[in-house]
Amino acid sequence: MSFKPHCQTFSAVIASYACLSQLSDAVSVYQEMLRAGVKPNEVVYGSLINGFAEYGSLEEALWYFNIMEESGLSANLVVLTSLLKSYCKVGNLEGVKAIYEWMQNLEGGLDLVACNSMISLFADLGLVSEAKMAFKNLREKGWADGISYVTMMYLYKDMGRIDEAIEIAEEMRLLGLLRDCVSYNKKGGFPIEAVLQLESSLKEGKPYARQAAITALYSLVGMHNLALKSIQTFIESEVDLDSYAYNVAIYAYGSAGEINKALKTYMKMQDKHLEPDIVT
Repeated sequence: MSFKPHCQTFSAVIASYACLSQLSDAVSVYQEMLRAGVKPNEVVYGSLINGFAEYGSLEEALWYFNIMEESGLSANLVVLTSLLKSYCKVGNLEGVKAIYEWMQNLEGGLDLVACNSMISLFADLGLVSEAKMAFKNLREKGWADGISYVTMMYLYKDMGRIDEAIEIAEEMRLLGLLRDCVSYNKKGGFPIEAVLQLESSLKEGKPYARQAAITALYSLVGMHNLALKSIQTFIESEVDLDSYAYNVAIYAYGSAGEINKALKTYMKMQDKHLEPDIVT
């Protein structure tokens, strides 16, 4: 007796291939599914749409979306979020707005991924008021995360609205979102050990921990002039500092290209009889 795979079996395989960006394999399994007479469900179409959205292939994502609708399946929030992502990647503002309105009218409304995608797209297009409105909605719901805040911080910085960028940095510090900022800036080279040091120093109320955290945030988003000014408030103080403060200063000076100042800070650290650690 031959075995006929169930829809769930095909769905799991397609989802796995799509997650691994092996889209040709995902499509092959989808076609095999059709040949076997098994009707694809929302998971299958959602996986394919999301896979092509991640790849930046709007045309393919829309093709599978249309097939899904023609088969009588309704688009859920997951599918629409994937489609929104695809429009965002190609900068199609009209498409984004249409999907955005559609999602708002669904039961449960927009989720965090969709909102962050909207903020990011508005920021890329320089649409400050639209980005602020989307960000405001997230904050009012208590959903805003590190990605939301960092995106707005970049937007304000790029628009020359430094005071607002500083406000975002300060709010991120108060909310303990520094680790999210590091995750967003993976290429920044700021190690997780340094984040843990900062978080510990803030909890313990160590001298200048707040200023060091702000300095790190400025450096991570490329606001180097502000970072360099911020360093002076603690690195030149008469207060005995722990390693975390020197580590932040070394990182900030290095990020700004001030290599000599980074080396001088390292030597000052040694003069204070502080042993360099893995972060240093």
